[in-house]
Amino acid sequence: MKDETAQRGGPGRPAAEAQTGTRLLRLLLYSGAACLALFLLFIGVRGAGRMAVRVFLTENPHFTLQEIKVTVNGNLRQEEILRRLEVWNVKKGKSNLFALDIPELRERLAKFVMVSKADFQIVLPSKLEVTVTERVPVVRLAGGNGRLLDAEGWMLPPMSAAEQKTESLPLVSNLKSAELTPTGKKAEDEMTQGVLRFLHLINTRPYGRLFDVKRIACDTEQRQLRVLLRARSTFVEDAQMIVPATSDVEIDAALFRVEKIAADRMLGQLKTRFIDATYVTNVPVLGAIDPATLPPGTSGVESPAAVPKPGTSAKTVTPKPATPKPHKAPAKPASGAVMPFHGTGSAHTAASATAHPH
Repeated sequence: MKDETAQRGGPGRPAAEAQTGTRLLRLLLYSGAACLALFLLFIGVRGAGRMAVRVFLTENPHFTLQEIKVTVNGNLRQEEILRRLEVWNVKKGKSNLFALDIPELRERLAKFVMVSKADFQIVLPSKLEVTVTERVPVVRLAGGNGRLLDAEGWMLPPMSAAEQKTESLPLVSNLKSAELTPTGKKAEDEMTQGVLRFLHLINTRPYGRLFDVKRIACDTEQRQLRVLLRARSTFVEDAQMIVPATSDVEIDAALFRVEKIAADRMLGQLKTRFIDATYVTNVPVLGAIDPATLPPGTSGVESPAAVPKPGTSAKTVTPKPATPKPHKAPAKPASGAVMPFHGTGSAHTAASATAHPH
């Protein structure tokens, strides 16, 4: 019986296995064909998509560039921007709006030395708007052949009087690293950034109203700025102020000290010739005598020799009383004559005493 079963089942096994293999082969062939069909369909869709983009957008004459509007918030000429765009194949009557590479155009225009930022906007069906933000100079370099620096430290070329009046900008001297920086590059040395931090603070903080900066002399060794001021608030013409050229925190603290001193002195109607704000306490201050109280032809300002150098103490300056006449009491010292130290308990003037906890 077993032999009979074996004889009957023996020939059937190879046939079943052959049918199973055929089914697997067919399945693989069908799967491969389906994948190939999907791949070809994907390629066809992409090709059809690209063709649709060309037909409906990039080669559609309806979107041909007809107008370019350039807005410049500075002294750059619109003609210069338009000329550069034309060199880059942005041409009216020829270019298609959707064929323009806007990111590349933005990057190219931003490389122009006077351009801080460039924005492009497509206005359908045929207009391109370009907005250019120009770099604004904040200082002149004394040794830079008339070159300028913007608020970030980018070196700008000299400007003609027709482009911008730069005479009112602070003139910075002894800034050797910046003077060696090529035009179009950024000066990132410590002293340059210290000057820019100082100017940023007086342009953004409330105490900036007290200062009209005329000139800045950099002291790299002491890491200080000697600032020459125009007459404003308590300061006389060519008054000097010394501030640190380090961090924002230290510069801000020094200027805050000056603000408190200036407020007290303006309240007392006192004029100021010199403040060394690098001192945290016992801030050296020199004043100026009110010219209205002096004889004609005399100066109410201490001599430059009385102004202390950075890191040294100021000498005491006491006004001499007028020579008393016979049978009369001695005249009082002229008002406004200032003792050199602020916050020591010494008198600000010869007639009053005020202590400041600086």
